[in-house]
Amino acid sequence: MEHTRDDLIVFGVATGIIIALAFIMGLALRRRGATAKNVPLIIITLTLIALEIVKQFRAITADGDYNNFNLPFHFSSYFILFFALASFTRGRLRQFGLILSFVSSFVFIISFYLFPHAILGATATIYMFENWNAMHSILYHFLIVAFFAFMVALRLFRPNIRLFLLGLVLYTLLGLLSWGMAYVFDTNFANMQTAFSALYNTQQDLGEIWWPIALIVAILLVNTVTYFIFWLLYRDRKPKEQSAPEPQTQKTTKEALCERKEKKAAAQPKQKHEKLVKEKPLRDEKPKREKPTKSKGNETPATQNTKRHTAPAATFLFLLRDTSDGPEVLLQLRKGGWMTDHWDASASGHVDDGETMLSSIIREAYEEINAQMSREYIEFTATSHTLVDGTAYHHAYFFARYWDGDIQIMEPQKVGDLAWFNINNLPENIVPSILRAIQAYKNNTTYFESEWQCRGSIEYFYCNKTY
Repeated sequence: MEHTRDDLIVFGVATGIIIALAFIMGLALRRRGATAKNVPLIIITLTLIALEIVKQFRAITADGDYNNFNLPFHFSSYFILFFALASFTRGRLRQFGLILSFVSSFVFIISFYLFPHAILGATATIYMFENWNAMHSILYHFLIVAFFAFMVALRLFRPNIRLFLLGLVLYTLLGLLSWGMAYVFDTNFANMQTAFSALYNTQQDLGEIWWPIALIVAILLVNTVTYFIFWLLYRDRKPKEQSAPEPQTQKTTKEALCERKEKKAAAQPKQKHEKLVKEKPLRDEKPKREKPTKSKGNETPATQNTKRHTAPAATFLFLLRDTSDGPEVLLQLRKGGWMTDHWDASASGHVDDGETMLSSIIREAYEEINAQMSREYIEFTATSHTLVDGTAYHHAYFFARYWDGDIQIMEPQKVGDLAWFNINNLPENIVPSILRAIQAYKNNTTYFESEWQCRGSIEYFYCNKTY
């Protein structure tokens, strides 16, 4: 654990640059979608691949026999695979790569900063500008540190126990591969024991057979402990102040409806009495019956058609998160079709036959943005009667602050971007009904009508009226 003066200078400068870049990227991309946030990870991954290709090319073309120690069977070499899964794939495979990259990078960083000579060698920081291998080793391993720092700054880690357990299986297979190749090429690809006397003594006690197995098991245990530490830090926990809100400060939808019903019931007898006094006919006179009038061309659809109509149903989900500047809502930019280049809800879709609205929005959230929702964390806020291209829809709106899974675009042919916006500073090119839904959430209202043409007397009274 001894650090030379050159170690302190190189590690200090490199760490400062990485933290500064991660901080700048975190601020610059915090409102951008998943595609933009993935760009720094792609750059780091491509740089690692380029460094490995140059290393292999130089080793092959160098004079003399090829040194088997250059073969990519070290544990650090597998970061290329982990980072590639996290950068170039989508859906659960990308989430799998992010979990592997996050946990393994953190474990690597601890050993890298505590025992740099065990990973870089004793003279790498001294001859980094004179020796290619030393420069390659320093750049390669600090890029791993940068990948972890960018994941933290961009909030890309989401715990998933099933994917992590699958990652442990992959770790075991890669460890067995390194062990097998070590015997095939007679090369020690797990050379950490040469820097630690305790590990060296353990290797001598266990022997050549049990030492690699013990090393793999130890790495798996360390990664497991690391994962559960970050799981406790990153898991979606419901705050106490939100789980039990005070009735005086925040009313639930049910309480608001009950209060409206009570006010309506208190005012109803008076209105009914006034109506009877004004409209009650004389005893000797018969009440006149009004004849139904024929439909005219200038009347609204509501007055022309007296038949009961059936309307399709659609559901909308808004994901929320708390920031220092206030709550933010996730919106998706529509691409092609209806309202293209306008910001829509986080996820939305039609209700399928035999499907409830809540089941519909849970399905749509997973299909569109890879969000795995739990029913108890989804809050119904409002419903609307909305006219879309001449078709009347029943819309249900839901909000949620807690979910599982890495938010990303799952249908790139329909969605152009995903971005977080302050709930009080929404973009101008937002779908009008979506803006109304967010306003209804802020105002604790439960029903509104949107996009109706207000021409007839009935429509004029109810159109764009929020209850």
